[in-house]
Amino acid sequence: MINLKTKERSYIPISILLLSMFVGVLAYNYFTQIRVFWQSTVEQIAINTMRHGEEINTWFAQKMVIVDMIYADLHYFDLTEMDELGNYFTNITSANPSVAAAYFGSEDKNVVFSGGQVNPPGFDPTIRVWYMQARANPGKTIASDPYVDILTGKLVVTLCRTITLNNGLAGVIGIDLFLDYITDFVNSVRPYYTGTSFLLSAHGDIVTHAESSLLPGKTDKRSGAVSYTKYSETKTSGIRSVNTAHSNVSIEHIVSLGVEKYVAKTKISVVGWYYGCEIPISDFKGSLLRIALPLIIITIIGLLISISSIVVNQIYINALKRSRQWFKEMVANIAHDLKTPLAVMSLNLETLSNLAATRGSEEYRRYVRTAYQKNLDLQRLTQNLLEVSRIESGRISYSVKRESLKRMLVQVRDRYDTYLEDRGIELDIALDNDVEIVVDPSKIWSVFDNIIYNAARHTNTGGRVTISARIEAASAVVTLTDTGSGIAPEHLPKIFERFYKGSQSRGTKEGDSGLGLYIVKSIMEGCGGAAAAQSEVGKGTSIILTFNAKTV
Repeated sequence: MINLKTKERSYIPISILLLSMFVGVLAYNYFTQIRVFWQSTVEQIAINTMRHGEEINTWFAQKMVIVDMIYADLHYFDLTEMDELGNYFTNITSANPSVAAAYFGSEDKNVVFSGGQVNPPGFDPTIRVWYMQARANPGKTIASDPYVDILTGKLVVTLCRTITLNNGLAGVIGIDLFLDYITDFVNSVRPYYTGTSFLLSAHGDIVTHAESSLLPGKTDKRSGAVSYTKYSETKTSGIRSVNTAHSNVSIEHIVSLGVEKYVAKTKISVVGWYYGCEIPISDFKGSLLRIALPLIIITIIGLLISISSIVVNQIYINALKRSRQWFKEMVANIAHDLKTPLAVMSLNLETLSNLAATRGSEEYRRYVRTAYQKNLDLQRLTQNLLEVSRIESGRISYSVKRESLKRMLVQVRDRYDTYLEDRGIELDIALDNDVEIVVDPSKIWSVFDNIIYNAARHTNTGGRVTISARIEAASAVVTLTDTGSGIAPEHLPKIFERFYKGSQSRGTKEGDSGLGLYIVKSIMEGCGGAAAAQSEVGKGTSIILTFNAKTV
């Protein structure tokens, strides 16, 4: 007996559990995104500052070569007059457009300039910053702080180094470099989309244009000269090294002109300067919000949709499961209850039919024969119900092997020839070459039973059922064609569906359960093959079976 009673279920605890899970996932994702964003930001800053810092480092290294060259050349000068030295410096500036001036200042306060520049009256090189820096670091090339050249109005830096000439005159050589390339480069690159590049001298001067958003300098309205603010005078806190492979990079939290910023910088080892970029904290927080806000909105919407969908779907799924389980139990129970008595009835009717034939009672034999055929129909229906029950429950298994197609078609003739002949239907079988097909021998007869019995039901006396076979590549195609009533085009795509009996020409015939072709398709696919159909109303139907094959 089938029990259709179900218990009431509460979905409120499940919803609360799901809600808690989604809130937890939301919080985890948000804080994870903040951590990932910060880490990726720092990593990106580190990579860019190292890359662009290397560019500047290379530029200064190339200029150091000029200083080294002058240093080496001047060891060969042995002069009492400085004219030849001035000409040498002039040649240096001519050959190097980035060099503003080259000169030598001595301890006796004399200066030799490139380009024939005259030493200004009272000019004392020994008290100039570049001279004192070089004397304080003998044997090293030193870079001065940047300054505006009074002759050209451009930003320059002096590279200087101590030297003693062959005539015993001691002093400092220096070259003034235009920083146009460096300042243009620094202001053209943006290491991070919220940042601004900057360059620091060894003593903390900002070496960028006045429009730098980090520490804007002041510009003299009359001369246009820029004053460069000291970076070292700004308020800083939280200096720490970045945990990346770029160990030269550091992050600082600075306050400048009332604006808080994060600053990343890396040291330029050649001259002791720094290159970096700044990230306004407001932009950093805004970036986090731009990441977190869509995530929060999408997660909340998904949460609401998921909870409502889960609750509603769970109700329908449970109802569907109960319905499907009820159907499976019903089919199995009906098939089991009918199978045994029908088998006994079939045996008795077959015996009566044989007795009637010996007694010569034509009418008696006709009635018994009819009952026997109806009994066969009931047996086929029962067998189909059992097959459907196995297919739907997943309890069906296939044991495929290679079988001779020719031998199988001979068995088809032996099995169905008399059955069709009694109904006045001719059976024709044509096969050119034999092949081995992959098939389950115990289940293939369910396929042929359903196709042949369908053909017999819908083909009038005098009709024909033709079975032909052909080989296509690695497949064998067996086509079973009847000359019956045919199937309307609108019903043809659905005839392999379970319980489908939509065709007015075929679906209303007595004994048609709508299960036969569904079983045909399921078994063929289970054996690795396929089933298809072609039909024309009034001319007949062809069922096409495709098997995996190997030529014999």
